[in-house]
Amino acid sequence: MADLVKDPGFGKPSHLDAELDLLLWAVKHGNWSFAECIATLYAEKGLVSVDSSDERAHSPLLIASRCGQVELVQLLVNKGAKVNAQGRFYTSAVHAASTEGHEAVVQLLLDNGADPNAQVEGCSSTLQAASYRGHKAVVQLLLDNGADVDTRGGHSGDALQATSQGGHVAVMQLLLDRGAEVNAQGGYYGSALQAASHRGHEAAVQLLLDRGADVDFQGGHYGSALHAASAGDHETLVRHLRVAPWGLRPNRVLLQNSFPARMYRSHVSKP
Repeated sequence: MADLVKDPGFGKPSHLDAELDLLLWAVKHGNWSFAECIATLYAEKGLVSVDSSDERAHSPLLIASRCGQVELVQLLVNKGAKVNAQGRFYTSAVHAASTEGHEAVVQLLLDNGADPNAQVEGCSSTLQAASYRGHKAVVQLLLDNGADVDTRGGHSGDALQATSQGGHVAVMQLLLDRGAEVNAQGGYYGSALQAASHRGHEAAVQLLLDRGADVDFQGGHYGSALHAASAGDHETLVRHLRVAPWGLRPNRVLLQNSFPARMYRSHVSKP
């Protein structure tokens, strides 16, 4: 087995450090059989760490999880890989698997102690990542295993705002049914309604309004839902948001000569 480390015979680049990089290399290239040999060698003789990491602090487990390699994830977990080790772009293995929609890997990691609420300051949560991509089955799985539906942080603010950006109505419905705050504030857009409005997702906007979204909320990059729709040039939504039952007061707070106000006036002036 030690000879395998020195000369694996799988085309390993010669510059890699045999005692640090072999397992990472095998996982990145999807070479399950070689990864198994290296992980076994670590378990038996302690020559290679299953928790070594690349320049982005991504471990073999995180990389295998991102790629949806269920057998390799199981192997690494069996060999003692830390399921909650943090990376940079992906904050953990379960975050990586959830982002890419690998339901079986997410379940495996959760069964082995992965924290569904683990989060690095300033970054999105695991639930936000899955919601943003519209992975309903993964969102359901995370919620069933204790993910906080209203966790705040990152560019998208929360899971509902994240999925509203993509107009994923089924995921939005699921989050709302599980108690997501429809008027939660934060993130780039300021609210889920503004996110859906700017992206032009009419069905998503209607769902949020039906669930009590505050069309008068002021904040976020565009100032209000109406101004967000205007900035996105979604005329149908602009007209819809101006309908009296929603109680819209578009100029309540914003300066008359602000960019959102000018965008709004350019639409309302149309016949």
